[in-house]
Amino acid sequence: MTEEVILNNYEAIFIIKPTLDEAGCEKTQKTLAEAITNLGGKVQKEDPWGKREISHHVKKFKEGIYHRVEFAAPAEAINKLNSTYQLNTDILRVLITKRS
Repeated sequence: MTEEVILNNYEAIFIIKPTLDEAGCEKTQKTLAEAITNLGGKVQKEDPWGKREISHHVKKFKEGIYHRVEFAAPAEAINKLNSTYQLNTDILRVLITKRS
């Protein structure tokens, strides 16, 4: 008998380097979703917000490309996702919050 995996709902906001061209940005956004599915999660909605000014400089950038993702994933996947995203040099910042 297999154990049922409980998926929690999360929301992630990513700030991607503004120096990427459109193809590079799409590739990074695809990588974000693949990381979620590789860890047993399911992407529910992706919402690109486009290029926006950052209130505080992040890694010497004054602006970034914002991307919002709603997804369901096991709780143990969140730390792995954070580690994976921190290693990606095209991602300036990431914030993952649990949705109720």
